[in-house]
Amino acid sequence: MIKNTCESYVLSEENIEEVNVKINEFCKNGFSHTHDWMEYSDMPSKRFDQLTFEKDYPSYTYNSEAKWIKGKYKDESVIWLNSTRNKRIFHSIGIGTEIMFADTAIYYIEESKGCKYVGKIY
Repeated sequence: MIKNTCESYVLSEENIEEVNVKINEFCKNGFSHTHDWMEYSDMPSKRFDQLTFEKDYPSYTYNSEAKWIKGKYKDESVIWLNSTRNKRIFHSIGIGTEIMFADTAIYYIEESKGCKYVGKIY
């Protein structure tokens, strides 16, 4: 369940720099990152206040050396994770993604390819 949301953004070209700074400020002492669930269009809908955190994907822990940086992926601006750890894993947050800053986590909700995807940074 997403509680105590302080700020919410839809990532855009206009706010990507500001949001990138806020994410790195939140993550400055290290963080964990998980993909919580993926909801496909043929599945029953889940509302944001009913998140179940099914852990379809494992959680990864990053030290403070890991930074989220602005970059390009297939000609689209993204914020992606640059880390010497787990280099084979590519985490990115794209334009149009809803990002919610809560007291103890950052949630991001992306819709693409007929799928709703929920991730969490904490």
